Amino acid sequence: MTSRVAFATVVALGVVAHTGALGAQDQRRDSENIYQRTHGMDGADAPSPPPRDQRAAIWVQPFLPVFGAVAEAVGSYPGRGFVQGNLGFNLSLTRGLDYFATFGVSVPTNPFGSGFGMVLSTGVAILLTGDRRLNGLFVAPKLEGGVSIVSGGGGGAFYFGPGVDVGYQVTVGAFFFAPVFGLTLGTAFAGQVAYTPVFNLNLFRIGVAF
Repeated sequence: MTSRVAFATVVALGVVAHTGALGAQDQRRDSENIYQRTHGMDGADAPSPPPRDQRAAIWVQPFLPVFGAVAEAVGSYPGRGFVQGNLGFNLSLTRGLDYFATFGVSVPTNPFGSGFGMVLSTGVAILLTGDRRLNGLFVAPKLEGGVSIVSGGGGGAFYFGPGVDVGYQVTVGAFFFAPVFGLTLGTAFAGQVAYTPVFNLNLFRIGVAF
């Protein structure tokens, strides 16, 4: 008899708990319906949250490596061909401001070339247009430095100076693309000091955004 009473009590408690849970769900659903009616929308018309803006991009600049390799193949740079490959990234700080950095290495394209070079630049891209991160017309002041080493005791040189890039960057899904042109007013040191402009002729960046 006692076991039957205990079993009946457990069943009753389960029914009460289940009924309470259903009541809470109904109350929550009623509250949602009241909110939607108050704001003039039903479940089908309720706006979905906006997609999250991409915050970063990793890219390469393939124009000069490809151009240099082709020019070397047709003899435009006999015995002295160097091409530079760049890897860079953008990090969106706000909707109108990116931090960026670029690292490049130049190598000879034929057996007669010797030595290597490196370049590093960093700065901020100020987006003048666009309603999304990583998108729009930009002006990018930067600091850039580079070094070149000639093999066989031929010495080397390095330069450092301020510069600016101008371009337009756009993302389509995970695809990142930016035509760009830049200029650095560098101070070069190669036995003597010289002031020389260094043009950014890589022309475009291509990569992935995330």
